[in-house]
Amino acid sequence: MTRRQFCLLSLLTAANRGIPKGQPPTTAMAPPFAFRHLSGSVCLIPSDDIPLASQLVLVLSWQHRISQLCPSALCYPWWTTNGCGLTLIASAEDTAVLWQAIATIAHPPDEAEVVAVQFARHAAAGELHRWRHNPFIWLLWHARLMAMRQPFAELDEDKPLQVSADRIASLSRDIADRCLLVFFSPQGPPREVMSLRRRFLRSLSVGKSITVARPTPSLTAALYWTVTDNDPVAGSVMNELFGGGTGALWFQRLRGSRPLAYHALAHWQLTPTGGELALFAQCLPEHLPIIRAAARQLLETVRRGQFSAADFARAKRLALLRHYQTLADPQQTLHAIALWRAAGHTVTEWQRLPERVQGLSLEAFQSFCARLPITVTEVVAP
Repeated sequence: MTRRQFCLLSLLTAANRGIPKGQPPTTAMAPPFAFRHLSGSVCLIPSDDIPLASQLVLVLSWQHRISQLCPSALCYPWWTTNGCGLTLIASAEDTAVLWQAIATIAHPPDEAEVVAVQFARHAAAGELHRWRHNPFIWLLWHARLMAMRQPFAELDEDKPLQVSADRIASLSRDIADRCLLVFFSPQGPPREVMSLRRRFLRSLSVGKSITVARPTPSLTAALYWTVTDNDPVAGSVMNELFGGGTGALWFQRLRGSRPLAYHALAHWQLTPTGGELALFAQCLPEHLPIIRAAARQLLETVRRGQFSAADFARAKRLALLRHYQTLADPQQTLHAIALWRAAGHTVTEWQRLPERVQGLSLEAFQSFCARLPITVTEVVAP
């Protein structure tokens, strides 16, 4: 059953119910999405000191154990720059079961941990295998590992197989010192969840040039990656300015009147340590110098605020549309809120995003663009 089918079935059959007795009221808040017949949770770990392979095994072991304790829950593991997490969605009647499953993460039985880690090792190797065959994801993670000062060997498919159960058990016990846990009940007044203990995250290293093995046999892939301020309002507009459809600046630069690339993608994403901006292209090997020059010219053009008011207005409309699309999907909503909270913003501010985007002026956005870093990390698969 797909997530869409599950949400539709729950919408037709589940009833609105309150928080089960015995649940801590300070950890519950009304879901900000339309599916109020569902309960959900998202757990995020700011993790600049945990190797990527351990992050993969850790989160996938949680997924396995929670799916055993709450079979009806939908579990979505994810990883990003300096952070990883797990998003969980369940029907309203399974709220208590879901909460009890989450509560066992920090203190798992030894036998359950061994089984979960054994499953997670192989699942993590499969995840890395899928990343290797997606050129954008593959190059993106090379840039992320360079920024987080982790070796590229973390992307080897045999690396997760070397993670021990003792290491995962130690990380699970340490979860209360670094974890953000947001729990949504079907009903109840909105309340902030302040379960994230703020900790210092190292600054990211940007400005390197990396050459990796080509993930596809015939095309050259290139990625240009940097870190911006963590302003989520201006960042959501920048995401659409660079990569919002065929009218976006990066697509027009590479696929407009003179096509230079087969694929042109761009995105901006909020992370625990700032905004992540990436420009990606796949082209013929002889076009790589042109792609490199186009990326640097475009970043400089945006940094100087040399884009039209029409492009800015279009990006604002698309940012609003993307936000409403996110609200229609509980998994994406929980994921967005976790990143928002990890970056130091409140849930109330997230709920006010539409009006803040509409109120964003061209001058304020140009000021945000002017702070774009001059240096970028280039990852090339020639």
